[in-house]
Amino acid sequence: MGLFVPFKKGEKIENWEIRLKSWAERKGVSNNFGDRNKLINLQKLVLGGKNLRELPSEIGNLQNLQTLYLWNNELRELPPEIGNLQNLKKLSFSGKFTERNSSETILDFFIRVGGTNIEKKFSLSAMFNYRSKGLLTEEQEERELEILQSENEVLRSKLSELQEKLDLIEKEKQETDEIVARIGENFF
Repeated sequence: MGLFVPFKKGEKIENWEIRLKSWAERKGVSNNFGDRNKLINLQKLVLGGKNLRELPSEIGNLQNLQTLYLWNNELRELPPEIGNLQNLKKLSFSGKFTERNSSETILDFFIRVGGTNIEKKFSLSAMFNYRSKGLLTEEQEERELEILQSENEVLRSKLSELQEKLDLIEKEKQETDEIVARIGENFF
């Protein structure tokens, strides 16, 4: 279940619940849609391009939220309750957060305020993208590269084991075919 919140540019976050209810009525969704208990199953929330300056602490109540888009806003900080989003897997954002130390990445911030299930592993392209936006320090990038290299070695090892198992299966298949052929010769 996803939701694109129909904010108007520059609208204050206090109007969130009112706008949700209004939007829900127009879309034919339950009148109680703005009730946070009804939003508990929300998995995707798009708040991009709304010039938001803050997020309400209630965002932490969205326990099943998996995707959160916050790009093109004027967020100065994230509420600590955002750490309650244990199922959050994808976060897209832009802005400067004053509650973060300058050396602290957004991932570190999430971990400090309570953590999420956001993967701490990056693809190389994502890693360089995060680095170029100042979201990943050089030390963190090096650490991630070491992790990727280690995982690559593990994958190579597993691939080698898999090939050995496939070879063994092929050998057993050939032996089985030979046995079946001999049995067939004895019956004819």
